[in-house]
Amino acid sequence: MTSTPKVCYAIWDTVDKCQHPRIRQLLLDTNHALDSVMVPIVNQDIMSMIRWAADETEYTHLVVYDSGTILNNPDSMKNAWYHHCCGDWMITGHLMKKAADEYPYLHKQAFAINLSAWKECGRPEPGYNENTSVQLADYEKSLDNVHDDYTPLWIKPSTNANITVGNRKFGWKMISAALAHGYEVPNISIDIRKSKFWIYPEDNPDLLIEAVDTVKSGQPFDAKVLPNSSQQKYINRLQWLLNSDQTSAIFLYNTGDVLVNERLLGRKSPDAMWTTASGFKSFAEWYVRGSNPNCQINTYDFNENSLSIWQRIHREWDGVDFYSFMKRVDTNCDDDHIYCWGNRRDGEDIEACSNRQEAELAIIFGSAEIMKSAWLEFQRLEHRYHLCNLIQDPEILIAQIDPNKQHIIWLNNIFYFNRSIIWYGINKMSDSLLRLARALQDRSPNSIMHGQCAQMFFEDTPQVLIDHLTSNATPRYQCDLHLDYDGIRRWVGHPLAI
Repeated sequence: MTSTPKVCYAIWDTVDKCQHPRIRQLLLDTNHALDSVMVPIVNQDIMSMIRWAADETEYTHLVVYDSGTILNNPDSMKNAWYHHCCGDWMITGHLMKKAADEYPYLHKQAFAINLSAWKECGRPEPGYNENTSVQLADYEKSLDNVHDDYTPLWIKPSTNANITVGNRKFGWKMISAALAHGYEVPNISIDIRKSKFWIYPEDNPDLLIEAVDTVKSGQPFDAKVLPNSSQQKYINRLQWLLNSDQTSAIFLYNTGDVLVNERLLGRKSPDAMWTTASGFKSFAEWYVRGSNPNCQINTYDFNENSLSIWQRIHREWDGVDFYSFMKRVDTNCDDDHIYCWGNRRDGEDIEACSNRQEAELAIIFGSAEIMKSAWLEFQRLEHRYHLCNLIQDPEILIAQIDPNKQHIIWLNNIFYFNRSIIWYGINKMSDSLLRLARALQDRSPNSIMHGQCAQMFFEDTPQVLIDHLTSNATPRYQCDLHLDYDGIRRWVGHPLAI
C-alpha cells in the first residue's frame, strides 16, 4: 500500500489515429483543455511516458487518459485518484470482462500504473489486441459489477495454473503480470468515474459534429439522440457553456504560476496594473514595485459574479484570515463547483488550502503584520473594474486603457483556459490573443503582457507576442514549451517536475 502517493498525469495522444477531420480537431481541443488543468506529459507512446515517470522522477503512480477525455472537476478528479492510489495494486482502470471475452481487459480511455509495482512485475507493456495463443495467469473475478454485467469490481490471482488465451484486448499483458505477482486488479472508483467522461470519438462521429455545430450556433439540440451518455454529457456541457459566464467558478486564489514575476522587478513601477478577478496578484506586484500610491488597479473578468466578489474583497477584507472572511461572505464558499481556491494540493481541505496560500502570500511582504498594513494602503488606491470577454472581443479591454500610462497586464491563463478551449477551440484562443496584442501595440506599445497560451509563456511587449504568434502558429502542450524566463514556475497546481 502506498501511504503518500505522488501522482503524475499523462495524455495518450491518439489524435493522429483519427481519420475524421472534424473529430480530429475536437480531440485536439479536448487534449489542450485537459492539458490546461492537469499539466500532464503528452505522448503517442505509452511506454515512453511510463519509463520516464518510473526512472526519471519521484512519482509513485502514473494516470493515463486517452484523447477525448473531459474533466467534470479537476480538484475532485485529483482527490479521487489520490485516494485510489493508496491501494495495493499494479494496474487499475476501466476493467472489463464480457461473456464473449477470453480474458479481462482495460478500456483504453483511462488507466493507472503503480510504478514501483510495475518494476517489480518486470516492466510489462500494456498489451494490445492480439489473437495468437499465449499462456496467461488465471484469475477470479468479483460477482458484483460496477455497472451492467461486464465490469467486475476486481479480479484477483487464482491458485490454478496458467490458462491458454487467444483473443485478447488492451491491457492484457499488465493484467497477467500483475496477477502472476500476486496483485489484485481493481476497477477504478465511482469517484474517479464521476470526475470525467470520454467522448467515444468513433461512435457516430457525423452526428456528434452536427450536435456540436448546432449548439455553438446557439440553436437547441436534443442530446438524447446521441448514441451514448458520454456524448450526451459533452453536448450538455456545451449547452451550459453557451450561457455560463455567470455560473463559472469564482477564483479566490490564482491558479497561475508565481505571485511575483522577478524579471519585471527592475523595471519602472507601472502607472496601472491589470489582473483578472482571481487572487492577490495585483496586490503583491504593486507592493514589490515600491507601493506606488498613484498606481491604478484594474480588475477585469468575463464573470460578473467574480468582479462583484473581488470588489467586496478589496473593500471589506481586513488582511487577516481570508478563509473566515469568505465564510462570512458566502457560507457555500467551500463548494468547489462555485469557487476555485487555486493550487489545492491532493488531500487538502479548503480551509487548509486557503491558510497555506495566505501564509505563502505573507512571505512576499516579510510577515503577516506587514502584509496587513500594506493591504490597508492597497485598499486606498484607485480601483477600477471591467466586465469583458477577451476571447470573444479582445479589443474591448484595450479601449479602456489610457495610452498615456505605462501598463502591466496579467492575462494569466485566459488564453489557455479549460472551459474556453472546449467552447472556442484552441485555434480561436490563439487568434484572439493575436488580436489583443495588435490592439495593445497600436494603443500602448510599451506596455507589458504576462501570461500563457498554447505557443509560449510570455512577459513581453505586444510586439514580441505578435512576432512569436505569427511565426509559431501551431499549438503545443505545456510539457513541450520552452521556458525563457527565470521566475516562472511552469508546473502549476499539480507539478510535473518534483
